[in-house]
Amino acid sequence: MPADLHDARLTVHARATSPIPIAPGDLIFSEYDLDRTVTAARLDRHGNIVLDLSHGEGQLGGGTLGYILSKGRNARSVQPAPAGGR
Repeated sequence: MPADLHDARLTVHARATSPIPIAPGDLIFSEYDLDRTVTAARLDRHGNIVLDLSHGEGQLGGGTLGYILSKGRNARSVQPAPAGGR
């Protein structure tokens, strides 16, 4: 791994929105637009940079489902791929 590749120099910004329009006054849980904590960085066998992110129960920005209160159900959050990313 290159000597200058380490987690202190890398950042990840995550954004998740609802694929279902949310009515005024309705609530959805787990939409977010925030920075995630990078805990490690490494190169895989193909030379791609792989980042490990802080994770665990209740971790902000770690969810992929949002709960829409009026619909009484979960909806998969939309997480757009970063520009130039996969």
